[in-house]
Amino acid sequence: MGFAAVARVTDQRWIACAVRDEIAFGLQPGSELQVKTTICDEIRYSGRLVAIDHVAADPVFCVHHTPAMYGFQSYVSVPLRRPDGSFFGTLCAIDPMPARVNNVETIGMFTLFADLIGYHLAAQDQLMAKEQALITSLVDFARGKLGGVFSLDIELVDDLDKTIAHAIAELDAVSSGPPVIAEIAVTAPVRCDRIRLAQVASNLVANALAHGDSSAPVVVRAHTNTDWFELTVENGGVIPNDRLERLFEPFARAESKCTGLGLGLFISAEIARAHGGTLTSVCDATTTRFTLRLPHHHPTDTVTERNSPS
Repeated sequence: MGFAAVARVTDQRWIACAVRDEIAFGLQPGSELQVKTTICDEIRYSGRLVAIDHVAADPVFCVHHTPAMYGFQSYVSVPLRRPDGSFFGTLCAIDPMPARVNNVETIGMFTLFADLIGYHLAAQDQLMAKEQALITSLVDFARGKLGGVFSLDIELVDDLDKTIAHAIAELDAVSSGPPVIAEIAVTAPVRCDRIRLAQVASNLVANALAHGDSSAPVVVRAHTNTDWFELTVENGGVIPNDRLERLFEPFARAESKCTGLGLGLFISAEIARAHGGTLTSVCDATTTRFTLRLPHHHPTDTVTERNSPS
């Protein structure tokens, strides 16, 4: 095939991400086609690959507008999906001459390449998310050290159990560490910043997965009572007393030669403080436990209420 491309395809745009052009088709990475003029647009809707040996002899595509517009006779295109199933675009190839592409061998090769590209896209997404989390952590750190208060978007959250479960599931899905056991019984609405509490849950579980005993599961419990909301994250392994005292200080992990900057626990403690709550840690002979406790009524001078009356 004389021309091949990895294309980002949305309902509005077709963008070439990578190109191999041996027929002077004229597209470069970053070039765009009108998406409605492409077969890739139809593949985005159907989710099915298309392989055409000879357009002129094909009962469907012989009258299709795309081959006539772009002047090709053979065509193959397969959907590009990330491992979670989300659609990215297509891996497509064309040639002005007929070619044998509608066969098991060629389709299998394109499908294999598409799978590899999908995994590569997911890896890039994870890297970008980590880089963004690093930037966010540094901003939060600077705010806390300069005496600023975390800006909270407080609302009455009646499905905090789902938010916490989602944060846990995201980490558990990509972790190669111990299993995560969730025991969530949040039966009452909680006045809080939903996103910030998800950040705390994610930080605590990530810490447990990275630094806990890999032979013991990470246990996450969350519940409410008449006075407070409580989240605990427990992992196997213990922290030496000299480090336990400094655990919520910034860069404590980095100074102890552990991976990461060591800002997660510091930021989590600051988020708890901004809610008028606490984040504490205790160890026994085999276990480390972090406990976040938020009162149902918090100091209003540290938060920005959502939809509060003027």
